[in-house]
Amino acid sequence: MVAYNKRRCAYVFYAANGGYACSAIVNMMRLRRLGEGLPSDVDLNLIASDGLSKEIRHVAIETAQAYVYNSSSFPAQLPQPLGHVSGQYNESGN
Repeated sequence: MVAYNKRRCAYVFYAANGGYACSAIVNMMRLRRLGEGLPSDVDLNLIASDGLSKEIRHVAIETAQAYVYNSSSFPAQLPQPLGHVSGQYNESGN
C-alpha cells in the first residue's frame, strides 16, 4: 500500500487534438480504476485545445470524472517556480 500525505493531489493531461484526448481519457480511467492505490479525492484534469469537440469534452467529464479546461483560459506565461530559495518571491523572475 502506498502512503500519501494529506495534501491534495492532481493529475493534469493536455490534449491538442482528439487522438491525444482519447489517450488522456483512457489514462484517466485507468487511474480511477487503480482503486486502493489512489486516494478518492485526487483530481483529474484535462486541459483541452480550443478545437477539441464538445463530445470528447463530455466523455472526459462523464466517463473519467475529469475537470475540463480550455487551454486559452490559461496565461501565456506561467510564473517561474520558487525552487530552493529563501525570502520573498521575486515576480520579475530574476
